Amino acid sequence: MVVVEDLTENTLYSELKGFLQADRVDLRRAATEAVLQVHSLSEMEKLVKFGLVKDLARNVSHPDKEVSIQALKGLVRISSHGSSANQCVEDLMDVGGMNRMLELVLSNPSDGGVGFWKQQVNYAMSLLANMTRTERGAIDLVGLSIPVRAISKDEAEAAEKLPTKPSLELILYRFLNEKLVDENNYGDLEGEALDS
Repeated sequence: MVVVEDLTENTLYSELKGFLQADRVDLRRAATEAVLQVHSLSEMEKLVKFGLVKDLARNVSHPDKEVSIQALKGLVRISSHGSSANQCVEDLMDVGGMNRMLELVLSNPSDGGVGFWKQQVNYAMSLLANMTRTERGAIDLVGLSIPVRAISKDEAEAAEKLPTKPSLELILYRFLNEKLVDENNYGDLEGEALDS
């Protein structure tokens, strides 16, 4: 009985993985929707176990809005709950998830419209937060440097030699930008670089 269940389970997840990689948009939509229907922690752990995180991560960049948003939602859910959440984060970072989420957060509203852009940014920020729960994720976001005023002079000299990343500063700058404070300005952002 257990062998039959394992075989059925393997087949089920293999087929779902295939649908997440399909050329047809309708199959990808159905597959990402199926991932969102998973609510139990044990089933989320199986999504990670069978390697579906990497396929979901690839769907974040899919040109179809629905596929992209559902993939982001699924990744947020899987990386937020259960004992496999940290493994989900590791798998996501292995396929460049940190860089992709930073791209989304720092992007401008595009052809998809402001509503779609806001959804992408919100889910990407959630994933960045989830990724920083691990040491690798935190280092990947901000590097190894420590603010000089938080440490002694000797430690500050040593910290200057550690690699730093401006990712966090860029995110803060972006969302403290006056153009993003008032939602009425979003229409002005489409296709415009946020330099000021």
